[in-house]
Amino acid sequence: MVSGPPSKTGCYVRVESSTWARERGDLFDFEADPTSEGSKISLQEQDLMVLDSAACVRNGANVQLLSRDQVQTSAVVGSEHLVSLVRKDDSLWIHQGMEMVPGSLRPSLVVKDLPNGYHWLRGGETIRLGCARLRVRQVVTAGPALVRPNLKVDCEAPPCLANPEGEEAMEGKACRICMLEGPNEDDPLIAPCICKGSVEYVHLACLREWIRVRRNLPPAGEPSDGFEYHPLKCDLCKGPYSSAVKYAPGNCSKDGSCKECEPLAEVPLVQPPFVVLEVPGRHYGGGGRRSHVLSLVGDGDKVLKLGRAHNCHLRIPDASISRWHASIRMVDGKVVLEDHESKFGTLVEVQRPIAVDPKRAVSLQVGRTVLRLTPSEVPLPVTPTTSSPTGSTTPEFFGGDASARSRPRGDNVQEL
Repeated sequence: MVSGPPSKTGCYVRVESSTWARERGDLFDFEADPTSEGSKISLQEQDLMVLDSAACVRNGANVQLLSRDQVQTSAVVGSEHLVSLVRKDDSLWIHQGMEMVPGSLRPSLVVKDLPNGYHWLRGGETIRLGCARLRVRQVVTAGPALVRPNLKVDCEAPPCLANPEGEEAMEGKACRICMLEGPNEDDPLIAPCICKGSVEYVHLACLREWIRVRRNLPPAGEPSDGFEYHPLKCDLCKGPYSSAVKYAPGNCSKDGSCKECEPLAEVPLVQPPFVVLEVPGRHYGGGGRRSHVLSLVGDGDKVLKLGRAHNCHLRIPDASISRWHASIRMVDGKVVLEDHESKFGTLVEVQRPIAVDPKRAVSLQVGRTVLRLTPSEVPLPVTPTTSSPTGSTTPEFFGGDASARSRPRGDNVQEL
């Protein structure tokens, strides 16, 4: 008795793709009705059996499923590699398209299609609201009574020196705010910008108080319920202020503490829970990235609004962002992000490969295409009766004669 080739198993998945016809900054219109007459949404549905690896490739509004070899040897002009589907130990994984083809688009999870309709925020993630990409700098849910947020501000100017000409030489220099001459103990004179002449120097404490008032921050040492932190420019010379003050070696105060460098502006203390989001400065007319500290202190039902309306806790004046685009709140001791029926969706960029739950569908947006992958609960058997088209001993099926394989769900199932 001659035995045939060993039976192989594959992961069955249904891929539903929706592509917005308008090319507008890699956006997808979630409010559009794809079934209405004249709709700009192109719908496709394909069944797929993944034996090794496959790729979703878009050419115009047409989404195709190709094998790894076909993607690497494809010379289709204008095609974009969306995502890769890789089978590992009878599990299906979603990889970024750029892992197979350099320069491919980065996929993002669609928040409203996630389990429970929200996403648990973690530090280091990048979320998308329309065209705006926000980086989650820090998430603090519990800890000491007061915490100083971890902020990073784009520095356009180098650190300024404390008493740059020496304490004795600075005795005749006047502060441009308080008009008093010379540095004080633990309060040096600095030149934080490119102003010259009689307005070149200012006391560090005077400048910090001016910055506190400009930013509407609480007095030093008092807790804040949230604030915005970004680089400031001098009202006189219009140049950027330095981000830090550098001291001469051996600079020590009477209490014996020594310091080499400290931030130009003091960062207020905040009571947990809170989240820090970084927003590109281009959404505010230029400048460096802005850090927004959003406090969740209050009753358990406190909701932070994100959008372009003036009553939002985080306002981003961008036309692609809805008036109330998304929300942040606490759920079971965790900070979560929710979509608020926005036009262009709330997304979380994929940072690493995703293992697909066989009992749950997953929705990804890649550019102006939304992919919904619905896997089967168990792998389906496939028994090849011929060698692969490339002659390889590893079975990688795509197209070919229908008699060369068993078909678990009819002739519309592709095997890769």
